[in-house]
Amino acid sequence: WTKQRMENAKPAQISARKASVAESASTPAPQGPPERIAPVAPGGGSPSAALSAGTQPAATTSNGYSYPYPFTRYEVFTPYTKFPYSTNGKVFFTDDGTNFVCSGTAVSSENKSVVWTAGHCVHDGGGGTYHTNWMFVPAYKDGNAPLGRWTARELWTLNGWSINGSFKYDLGAAVVNRDSLGRLLVNRVGGEGIAWNHPYPQHWTDFGYPQASPFNGNRQ
Repeated sequence: WTKQRMENAKPAQISARKASVAESASTPAPQGPPERIAPVAPGGGSPSAALSAGTQPAATTSNGYSYPYPFTRYEVFTPYTKFPYSTNGKVFFTDDGTNFVCSGTAVSSENKSVVWTAGHCVHDGGGGTYHTNWMFVPAYKDGNAPLGRWTARELWTLNGWSINGSFKYDLGAAVVNRDSLGRLLVNRVGGEGIAWNHPYPQHWTDFGYPQASPFNGNRQ
């Protein structure tokens, strides 16, 4: 993956993939109690200490929302190499001879090597195949990889996506190799926490590298 090849990769278009199963309006109920896995800072340090050193606190409005609300989009103003923004990056892969891009996030895991992303970023869906030439670049910016590159040794998704192409199961993960210096991903960039079985109505902050117009995929 050269800088030019990364810059010329196309955003993965879900509508052009093999996902075609109609979705029902119902939302599945949680199958257990709410659980959380805590985030971890680079090098295994304290997430709270890394956050205080690397980010600025968000303002809080009178109705309890953190600014901005209820929806807006903006470029991250803190250096991407600072935790927790360092956990976010671009995913690059090849499918049917074409190079594509997605977004992904390093997450806290026992092997310190997991990137969480969408199912269509690892697999065609609906009976298709897994992608190839898969790579994660944390803190990507304008074609640069300030925190290195991690290639995948395993790609995972759910049967609901890989077999049925259901958007409810459009979830994917990669287990990545060590980088060129032998470092584990989470030791280098940190790992976001994971939560499941929590209520859907939440105030979300969603990070990524949008590439479709009016964006260009170079900024977080």
